[in-house]
Amino acid sequence: MNIFERSFWNKVRLHIKDTAFTHPYEHLIRAIRIANQQGLGKSFAGSIIDVGAYDGKTALFFNNYFPNATIHAFEPNPRAIQLLEKSVNDISKIQTHHLALSSKEGSVPLYVTHNEVSSSLHNTDTSSKDASAILAEQLQVKEVISIKSSTLDSFNFSDILFLKLDTQGNEIKVLEGATESVRKSRFVITEMSVHTLYEGGCMYYETDEKLRNAGFEPVDFIVPSRKNGVQMTEFDAIYRNTNL
Repeated sequence: MNIFERSFWNKVRLHIKDTAFTHPYEHLIRAIRIANQQGLGKSFAGSIIDVGAYDGKTALFFNNYFPNATIHAFEPNPRAIQLLEKSVNDISKIQTHHLALSSKEGSVPLYVTHNEVSSSLHNTDTSSKDASAILAEQLQVKEVISIKSSTLDSFNFSDILFLKLDTQGNEIKVLEGATESVRKSRFVITEMSVHTLYEGGCMYYETDEKLRNAGFEPVDFIVPSRKNGVQMTEFDAIYRNTNL
C-alpha cells in the first residue's frame, strides 16, 4: 500500500470515528469515569448541578450513576421544562427549577429558536460566518420570552460533584453568579464555543480563563462534531478543582 492509499484510509477512519463513535454523552461518561477514579461513585450524597437541563436526559443519566446525589436541573424554556418534569417523573433525587441562571437576579429575555435546544439568553446572529444555511434556519428566533433569572450562589449548595453548563453562550454569566458554588464544585463540565453564533456569547478562551483563575485545570476535551468533518465549532470540556 503506497502513501496515497494510506492517506485515503486514514481519512475514512477519521470520518467514521467522528460520525459513528462520538457518543452524545461522551463528555458525561468521561467525567463520571474521572470521578470514579477519585473514589466518587454511587455512594456520593452531595449535589450535582445541571444548568441547561432541557428535556432531562442528562439529569437521568447522572441519577443512574449517582443515585444518592441530589440533582438540581435548571431550565428556563417553558416548553422544555414540561419535557424535563415529565422525564424525571417525580424522581425524588431530581429537583427541577424553572428559571435562568445568570450573573444577577431579575428577569432576562429568552430567545427561543426554531431548534429549541439552541435557545439562549443571547440573540442569535444568523449572518455569522459560522452559520451554514441549515444552521441559520434552525437558529432563527421565533419568539422572545421574559424569564425569571437568579444566581447559582443564591441556592447555597454545598459539596457539588459536577457543575454542568450548557447555556448556549451564557456560561460566563452563570459563573459570575456562582463564585461560591464554583469553589465548592469538584468538577465543571461545560460547553465551549469557538463560533460567533450568539451575540455577546462567551468564547472558549473566556470560559477557560475564568475557570483557571478559580483554581481549575482542564482534564479532558471532547469534540462532538466538526464542520465539514474538519473545523471544530464547539466542544465539551471537563475541569477539575485543584483546591479540593
